[in-house]
Amino acid sequence: MVLFLLPVSISASVDSVLVTDDFTDRSKFIDQSLLVIWGENLETKSCFELVERTDDQGETHQSIGVSIQASDYATYLPEVNGNPTLRTTTCFDYEVGQTDRSDKIVKIEFDALWTDYDTGYGELGRIVVTLVDEYPEGGPQAGDIEDLELEIPFGRPKYNIRLRNPQPVSESHDQYIHRSPSFQLYGGGHDPEGEFESSSDWGYWMPGFSSEAGGGAPGQPSASDYPINVATKKSDKPWRWNETNNWFHYTWIIEPELMSLYMRSSAEEEDDNTLVSQMAIPRNDMGDDYVLDRINEIHQTNISELPLMYNWFDTFNAVRVYFRGVNNMSFLANFNVSFEEINPVMANKTSSPSLQLYPNPSPSGIYYVGNSNRLDSFQVFDMNGRIVYSIEKGADAHRINLSFLDAGMYVVQAVLEDGRISKGKLIKTR
Repeated sequence: MVLFLLPVSISASVDSVLVTDDFTDRSKFIDQSLLVIWGENLETKSCFELVERTDDQGETHQSIGVSIQASDYATYLPEVNGNPTLRTTTCFDYEVGQTDRSDKIVKIEFDALWTDYDTGYGELGRIVVTLVDEYPEGGPQAGDIEDLELEIPFGRPKYNIRLRNPQPVSESHDQYIHRSPSFQLYGGGHDPEGEFESSSDWGYWMPGFSSEAGGGAPGQPSASDYPINVATKKSDKPWRWNETNNWFHYTWIIEPELMSLYMRSSAEEEDDNTLVSQMAIPRNDMGDDYVLDRINEIHQTNISELPLMYNWFDTFNAVRVYFRGVNNMSFLANFNVSFEEINPVMANKTSSPSLQLYPNPSPSGIYYVGNSNRLDSFQVFDMNGRIVYSIEKGADAHRINLSFLDAGMYVVQAVLEDGRISKGKLIKTR
């Protein structure tokens, strides 16, 4: 499989750090559980506890998890034993300001621990991390959860990862042989822009839960699974299963057009990161053919129709963490969000806004040119100034095949129909 991987180790300068939280206090996140009164409480109370946890290997982290008292009410249902539930407010948010990720590599890291396997599908120890857009300044307000007349009071879910703690694969259910502890999603719900679930029957929003595109249950076998190839939808096997009571470190890398999830034991070094899964997220402003080609290239599929309600998102302004932590099963530590600006030479466009070139870098040598109908000529030079590719006006310049070139850096020069010259650089990787 040909993949356009970036190095696992991605450094970030101080001014690119959006979130760093060691959970020694509650000052950095917005606690959604304070929006409801749950259980036998007579007033609002956080469902989260901050606690120091040591695993079986002696690894200790200050962490956050759902309390034993609250876990009984961590459900979608409106009531348990006659008492109101948390209604998926077992989540907390970080406001990060409007962030354009189209020219950035976003990196989200954290340590997670599960004290036990879930004997079913791993849903009872689920941790979800979501990039959220259109997040209300200061966070949702009291009463928002019961007001279904409001539009997106909890923001719009964009890209997200879901981690679960199912029993080992040897004990999997026969009808779910491809299930996995983790997977990644784009958007969600019944809106191509993404939506968190709401229940008209029960009369409230569920801010912790967003369905897959089209409204299906994420992770379950369905015709709307993406990628279409089930083997690449979720974690590739052999998978390093979430061992009971051991801290694991997760790194989620969100490039402009690719998401990658890595994991390792928290006691190991960064070089021990293992690639768990990847998901192509091509820009759809380049057209359907571009999206389909990129998906098929990355996931080794042969689809001819776009995934259900596919959309490419370039901004976010909050990050949400959701627990479905029954019986105090899941814990999170050392949560960090940062980004690295992509070097202009490596950016997914040439230096002129009049000419767009995607993807750049490219592992296959296949590039797509935006506004190609405005080109009078297009030339590619090697670093010695020799012309290695050239087309003239009238040729189909939308899709350019440079697969014959060696890996390296090249100079692009395009003459536009109005006589202006646009120059830039492209990268072909191996």
